[in-house]
Amino acid sequence: MISPRTRSLVLLAGILVITAVAYGPVLSNQFTNWDDTTYVLENPTLGDFSPGNLARIFSRYTMGNYHPLSLLSLSLDHRIGGTDPFVYHRTSLLLHGLCTALVLLLARDLIGGWIAPALCALIFGVHPLHVESVAWVSARKDLLYACFYFAAC
Repeated sequence: MISPRTRSLVLLAGILVITAVAYGPVLSNQFTNWDDTTYVLENPTLGDFSPGNLARIFSRYTMGNYHPLSLLSLSLDHRIGGTDPFVYHRTSLLLHGLCTALVLLLARDLIGGWIAPALCALIFGVHPLHVESVAWVSARKDLLYACFYFAAC
């Protein structure tokens, strides 16, 4: 007999695999010519975690937007992979997977059982509404917001 914990982990793994298959093609994407150039390729603050640079990240607007956590996340990706778009898209896909797992846990707390919460998480995971947030590097702020939101709930 399978324990409830094992069953829930297998269910979560299945949902995450289906989500990864649905969104996996983003891993071969390049940067867009909209905001990615300014946010990533031409951004002098990425990759430098010195106190002065962190102060700049938390005190300046980028393209009229203030979202330092997004820039910190992009900066970490830049530190890991430079300007390799695969690194940025992998992080976005992982963040979307985390959001999907958090939706499963939230739905489990709200609804109970596993069937309906699993269906909620699966729909959230593969829904095309999230394509922009996952496929566009500059939309990292949406993924981070969703992670913090679902974790807080």
